Amino acid sequence: MSYCVVTRTNAGTRDKTPLAPLSGLSLWNRLRPDQPLKLQRFVTPGYALTGKILAIADDESFALARAHPDSGARPNLINAFMGAAFLAVGLAIFVRRTQ
Repeated sequence: MSYCVVTRTNAGTRDKTPLAPLSGLSLWNRLRPDQPLKLQRFVTPGYALTGKILAIADDESFALARAHPDSGARPNLINAFMGAAFLAVGLAIFVRRTQ
């Protein structure tokens, strides 16, 4: 499931922020329309995440956005590929040494 929060600034601009599934559900259940929130944005010029919301907090706790590097919402395909490659190389070395 995917949970998105639409926030509006005082200037009237809107941001649609997908939440990470682990911490996002509890925040999603507590949110009410026009509730004040604290937002963390990435502001370093030149990076792909510049201007994106990385975390949203209310008075009780916070939730990470999917864009946050620590959210765990990014695909782990490269990690699975590297693990399989290391396993294959390790097994090949082990088999070669035992012969």
